[in-house]
Amino acid sequence: CAPASADLTAASVTAGSESGLTFTYWTDAAATQTLANPNSISQAGTYYIKATSPAGCTDIKPVRVTILPLPTHQ
Repeated sequence: CAPASADLTAASVTAGSESGLTFTYWTDAAATQTLANPNSISQAGTYYIKATSPAGCTDIKPVRVTILPLPTHQ
């Protein structure tokens, strides 16, 4: 919930991936626009993680971040 943020660099986000991968974070599916603060996402949206193996093979997967508003009360 707002004002919290999401951490795309947390190990739980990429849990289950093979070991030895290097992860980079992007704002677009083509991996051309770097995500400036992947450890502190405060805006809902779809972001992309690119995994690169030691052999240079890559795969890009989307990650959907949802930031819910705080409930209001009187």
